[in-house]
Amino acid sequence: MFKETIEKITPRAIEWRRHFHQYPELGMQEHKTVEYIENVLSEHKIEYEKLDFPALIATIKGGEPGKVIGLRADMDALPMQEEVDLSFKSKVDGVMHSCGHDIHTAVLLGAAVVLKENQEKVKGTVRLFFQPAEEGPGGGLPMIEAGVMDNPKVDAVFGLHVFPVDKPGTYSVKRGVASSNSDSATIKIIGKGGHGAAPEQAIDPVFIAMYIGVGLQSIVSRNVSPMDSAVVSIGSVHSGTVANIIPASAEMKLSIRSFSKEVRDLLHKRITEIANGVCESMGATCEIEYKFGYPMMNNSSEAVDYLIETLGEDRIIEVDKPLGGSEDFSYFLEKVPGAFFGLNAGTVGGDNFYNHHPKFNPNEGCIKYGIEAFTKIVMNQEKLLNKS
Repeated sequence: MFKETIEKITPRAIEWRRHFHQYPELGMQEHKTVEYIENVLSEHKIEYEKLDFPALIATIKGGEPGKVIGLRADMDALPMQEEVDLSFKSKVDGVMHSCGHDIHTAVLLGAAVVLKENQEKVKGTVRLFFQPAEEGPGGGLPMIEAGVMDNPKVDAVFGLHVFPVDKPGTYSVKRGVASSNSDSATIKIIGKGGHGAAPEQAIDPVFIAMYIGVGLQSIVSRNVSPMDSAVVSIGSVHSGTVANIIPASAEMKLSIRSFSKEVRDLLHKRITEIANGVCESMGATCEIEYKFGYPMMNNSSEAVDYLIETLGEDRIIEVDKPLGGSEDFSYFLEKVPGAFFGLNAGTVGGDNFYNHHPKFNPNEGCIKYGIEAFTKIVMNQEKLLNKS
């Protein structure tokens, strides 16, 4: 569908991707990226509106009756130094598109142009969300709170993510829970400092942190059902300065992952109980800052069936395990049915460096297939909405 238009726009979409790759911006700093997108949308006479933070919503009203479909791409890069010697290598020191959001943005722009050039044949209304800060602090929820899913009300929403697996022209999708809840906690243990040679006169927060650490590692093995999954990782422990001084405090930072609301609540409860209980039993006090991050992402079964039917059973790889990482596209899926799927790309030269690696280099040949996927999702919408 719209094959000629897709073929025509793909070289330009690759140019756009390379521009974004050369000039990456961190979350909530995507001002130049937004400006570039504005210029492309204006060139093709596509209506759009800007939000009070670096985000854009473009709208294409089709000439055929239909519902409102939302398509989303994230725009932000990561604070990493690129180690790939590309002709379009990042020109921003210490910042790199190592997760493929440059490709996502180019794909959505390409789909926008294809749909605009065939506007009279487009069904319903298309809302295109150019979102900041997926890597943090999170741009999906602020966009939703700004009303992007309303006026007109979006009926179904879709997003994609490039992965350096399989080959361009194929896609991957997980039915149901597709990514983890992503939470974090900072535990501050307040003891009593003293001389390292007189530990009986102190309340040692380092010693207490060791016991808290052991207790935390028991949660998954002894409190979470073997039928469920969870992760509690201690990524940082900081305390003290020199060997012969017992410090007054210690700080632990935790990464916490789960795949259901019940387990998420259980982890919060047990982490809090263990930290407070160990500190109390050893004469210390405890301050816990617990942050609930992105919720798990849930692809509706109907939307997955629709993707398979629309993109082709021979091109869809239905996976059986959710992503261990998190995605703030989950907020969109909490509002309306839809799906988040993988845009398979393979790699250049066979070097399989995964997302978030400084040598991440997916095959940009996948861009054409991303544009094709978004276009087909819009044009076959009655098959989805009749099932929903």
